[in-house]
Order: sequence, then C-alpha cells, then structure tokens
Amino acid sequence: MSGKSDVAYPKNSIFEREKNKSIKELKSQAREVLNFLNEKTGRGYRPVDANLNFIMVRLNSGVTVGQCFQVIAKELSLKSKHRLERILKSYAIQMALKEVWYFCAPSVIPSLNNLIVKKPYIKIFSVKEFLS
Repeated sequence: MSGKSDVAYPKNSIFEREKNKSIKELKSQAREVLNFLNEKTGRGYRPVDANLNFIMVRLNSGVTVGQCFQVIAKELSLKSKHRLERILKSYAIQMALKEVWYFCAPSVIPSLNNLIVKKPYIKIFSVKEFLS
C-alpha cells in the first residue's frame, strides 16, 4: 500500500549482489572511457560521480566501451579538423603567412598529422616540447 514493492529482498540476497556488481562494473567501464577521453584530449577530467554518471547512463543503455571509444575518436578528429581549418583561415586572412606553427597536446599530434598531409606550410608541435 505504501507504493513500494511487496517483495522484500534480504540485504545480502543474490539480487542485491548482482545489482552492486552491475554498478561496480559500469563504474569501472566508465572510468576506462573517461581515461581514454583524458588521454586523447589532453584534459584532466576527474573520475567523480558527476563525470562518471553521464558515461554510465550511456553504457547502461546498451552502448559498449568500444563504441564510446569510436565516438570520442571520431568527434575529436572532426573537431580538430574544423578547429585547425578555422585557425588557419583566420591566420591566413590576418597575415600573409608562409608557415603556421600549431601547438597541441602530444596525444593529438598523430591525428592532426593525418589532417595536414596536403598542407605542407603547417607545422605541428607538442606544447611540452616547446615549453621545455
């Protein structure tokens, strides 16, 4: 009558253990996705509930960890390409440049090198190399 389920499971029942295992597994997978995102973006998102919950909801809906990796890689390559093109257009318009130096996180360099194959005037460097 209280609106709660009529079935009461004991605290240590198989149902409760499976539920906790599932949450632990989702959290572990979400951490894996978050670590991949941090590695690819050069960012430092912390594995706190606020960040992990977004990923856990996706994983719980049936999306696999591999699919998350694919989406992150695809989005980053598209955003990098568009961002690089915007930057280069603005530089080319503002100044008559013969060479453009672009500094980024070391993890992003391989994907950007693929984007600039036909643009020999673009030079990509790691920020860490430049600052050391």
